[in-house]
Amino acid sequence: MAGRELFLAGTRWHIGSGQTARIWLDKWLPRPLTFKVITAPNTLGVDAKVEELIDSEGGWKEELIRSVFLPMDVEIILRIDRDVGCPDSLRWHYEKNGRYSVKSAYRLMSNKAHVHLLSCPTGESSFKSASWHFIWRAAVPPKITMFAWRACRDSLPTSSNLRKRGLTTNGVCPWCGFELENLMHTLLRCHFPHLVWALSQLPWSVIASGQDDPEAWLWLLHRDLDAVEFSRALIIIWNLWGARNRLLFEGVSVSPQGLMERACSLQGLFSQATRSVLDLERAIQDFSFHVDSVGVG
Repeated sequence: MAGRELFLAGTRWHIGSGQTARIWLDKWLPRPLTFKVITAPNTLGVDAKVEELIDSEGGWKEELIRSVFLPMDVEIILRIDRDVGCPDSLRWHYEKNGRYSVKSAYRLMSNKAHVHLLSCPTGESSFKSASWHFIWRAAVPPKITMFAWRACRDSLPTSSNLRKRGLTTNGVCPWCGFELENLMHTLLRCHFPHLVWALSQLPWSVIASGQDDPEAWLWLLHRDLDAVEFSRALIIIWNLWGARNRLLFEGVSVSPQGLMERACSLQGLFSQATRSVLDLERAIQDFSFHVDSVGVG
């Protein structure tokens, strides 16, 4: 990771007057790794500044905040200790004094390096080979395995990929309506997948791993989740892509709760079907053993 990219990854706005940082577009919440609000833009404009959430006495407009934001955002916003009377300032999140340090930057880089394997082409090749193997072994229906493999290769027709191929598209996410759409935005970064993952009962610290590479992200999920959790994650990802397509091409939206119900139902049905097949195989093996033992044939 280049030094500038690393610096940007760990930098966010520290709120003072709130006149500079934008509520929906900028990184201003003390919540790694995105530092952004999860709530989708609603009553406040897309370019609204944080100052709209601050009252004339310099305190937070708690009633407004609770009416606009999801509880997971409200909790963090109301805890922010502002520098009243000072302008907003960009600070390095990983030091208490807000100043960039080589030591904390190295820690951040090391945390990403074990996934991206930045310095070793051989390791990167081994990583990709291993990632595809764990995808094929996942306990999910074949169509989801194939989808996950395509996600690893980032070959799904997202708006950003279509634009790379010279096809006309505005590139905007169909859920939020203003962020450029790529695969990680669709599966993780946007407010809608945030809400879905919050219902998944999977550890958020693992899901929000901060990876920008779909393959690296899926490999990290496989590494840090158990087999059942990883299967659930793949099923959720597949359902997120399906929900995106229904909204984009049919104008039909689904709720996060509805999507999670379908994902859990599919995982249960597939698990039950797998057990039934295994039971049938065992019965056939037992029957064959008994036939052989009595010398039939």
